[in-house]
Formats: sequence, structure tokens, C-alpha cells
Amino acid sequence: MAEVQNFRSAFNGFNREDVVHYIEYINNRHNAERNQLQSQLQTAEEELAALRGVPAVDEETLALLAETTQRLEQSQQQCAALEAELAEVREQLAAAAAEQSRLQTEEELAAYRRAERAERVANERVNQLYAQANGALADATVKVDAAAEQVAEAAEAVIAQLSTLQTAVIGSKNSLRDAAAALYAVRPVSEEV
Repeated sequence: MAEVQNFRSAFNGFNREDVVHYIEYINNRHNAERNQLQSQLQTAEEELAALRGVPAVDEETLALLAETTQRLEQSQQQCAALEAELAEVREQLAAAAAEQSRLQTEEELAAYRRAERAERVANERVNQLYAQANGALADATVKVDAAAEQVAEAAEAVIAQLSTLQTAVIGSKNSLRDAAAALYAVRPVSEEV
């Protein structure tokens, strides 16, 4: 829906339908932005849950993951605060629409400008939060990739050691078999009868 630039004048202020359409437009745009942010938040939480399932290799990695988790939780708190602000802006717009028949034209314009300013500030904060969350996710991805490389190296070392152990066990088994065969060959004659 295109943004309404001008309201048509009515007897005691603006045309009610213009104001109602504008409020619906603002609500729809807010809901779309909120849904997008919630989707991004859910994706971040899923990635965080996946990151929590990766075994830690050293204390430095644990500290980095804890820091990333803390930043994500702060981002979630900021997102909740922004949603509360947007709800307050929506309430202000609804109040302005209910009182529009009693207000003078200049008062309605002032209320509209305040709501537009609050929306602009909220959108700027949402964009800032989005950038911070993307940065935190990028940092977490780099750290998880490094941890995965360390885990892969450790796994290769364990596999090599298991292979060496298996070779030693097979060698011991063969030696025991040879020793048993040698003992069987030198068994006393009295037992053969």
C-alpha cells in the first residue's frame, strides 16, 4: 500500500477514512517488520541452540560462546523493548484517530508528526539491532568454524591412535597364538598317551 502523503480536509480536521487507511498501513508495515525480526530471532535462536550442542574444545572457545550468547540475549531484550515502543506508537495513533473529530487541524498535524518521528526512531533502532544481531551471528559462525576445525584435528589424532592400538592388539594376538602353538608343540610326551 502506498504511503499517504496528504490527508483530505473534513469539517473538523482530516478525512477519517484517510487517517484510518494510514493507520492500517502503519500497522501492516509494523507487523511485517516484526514478523521479519521474529523470524530472524528464531533463526538466531536455532543457530544458538545448535552452537550450544557443539562440544567445547578449550576455555577460550567457551568464553567466546558465552559472550556471543550474552550479546544475543541482550539483542532479544532490545527487540522486546522495541516491540513495546511500537505498541505504544500504535496506541498513540489509535488515540489520535479517536480524537480527530475534536481536534483542530494544527493539533492533528502535530500528533501525526510525533507519531512519524517515533516510528522513524523505532525503525532506526530496529535496523541497528538487526546489524548488531548479524554481527554477532557472523562472529559466532567464525568461532564455530574454528572450533569445528579443532574438533576435526582432535578426531584425526584419536583415529590414528586407535589404529596404532588396533595394530598392537592384532600383533599381541598373533604372538599369543604363536606362543600357544609353540607350547602345544613342546607338550610332554606323557600327555599324548
